[in-house]
Amino acid sequence: MGISLRSIIDRTLVHWARNDEAGGALAYVMAALIDVSRQRLRSGVEARFPSRAGASGLALLGGDRLIPRGRDETDAHYAARLRAWRYPRGHRIRGSVFGLLEQISEYFGGLSLWGIDRRGNRRARALDGAETSTKAYPWAWDTGSSTEWARQWVVIDGDGVFSALPDYGDGGLWGGALGTLGHCIGIGGASAQDWEAIRRLTRGQHRWLPAGVQGEWLVVGFDSTPPVPSTDWAKWGVVYDSGSYTYYLSARSADHRYVALRSALREYAGDSDWASRIATPLGTVHAPDSITTIMGDDTLFPETISVPRGDYEGDSTVFPATITLPDDGSFPQ
Repeated sequence: MGISLRSIIDRTLVHWARNDEAGGALAYVMAALIDVSRQRLRSGVEARFPSRAGASGLALLGGDRLIPRGRDETDAHYAARLRAWRYPRGHRIRGSVFGLLEQISEYFGGLSLWGIDRRGNRRARALDGAETSTKAYPWAWDTGSSTEWARQWVVIDGDGVFSALPDYGDGGLWGGALGTLGHCIGIGGASAQDWEAIRRLTRGQHRWLPAGVQGEWLVVGFDSTPPVPSTDWAKWGVVYDSGSYTYYLSARSADHRYVALRSALREYAGDSDWASRIATPLGTVHAPDSITTIMGDDTLFPETISVPRGDYEGDSTVFPATITLPDDGSFPQ
């Protein structure tokens, strides 16, 4: 704060005014109040500068500039990123895929990752920050036309950073009781809070995605092997009919994990492809390892569903039209 008024009382007041019996204590208190007001004013001005703001000020600046603080990021490093929001890149590249990739990489302390749209425009950011762009990269996540280009996927090379958790089941297998904060369902080394921070970069009025572009899925790999999607990847499962039995199998590669960048991708209102293969509203079909009862309808969620110990009959007036499914970055439930 520099020199305070209290520290110069001895040099500014006459001797008799410094005497406690003659008002010296009152002068000290008045000087202290002035010093507090000066410091409050100074702190308020400095709080807008990342290099001078404290931890609480950095949190406010980060929220205003839509730059989430990294998991283990120091105050100094975060302040440098907030300053860079003005120059040389920062806000200037918001609205580009490279801007989004930079923010995701910085959040995790440095990653190799790339973004891809439906037309095959691929933008990549290496671990050292080098950026490249290519066209006509093969990418067929679903049967949507390649002209529907305004959809963006992000692929993270998590080699050495993340790991695949064991099969979901016993909470002790993957590091804690079910529902414990700090864990997510399918990705070791990350929490559900981490992925929610990344989702926020792709949503809202001032997001980092290009204007009009819709975030789809974030794909996390563990061994630098890029995903090779097929048109079946639009859904978690795919119907396989052997002629004798009908199977419902996982559609996507088990070598990667998948985090939805928008909540609509996790909403389930039935699967008409699957329902069309069932003779009765709640027909029995053969799955690879057991007999499973599944029914779905894109327009009307079934009023009755099978649960492990019997049937559950919901109230048609309150039963939800859709339910929200978890993804690999969700909290355990």
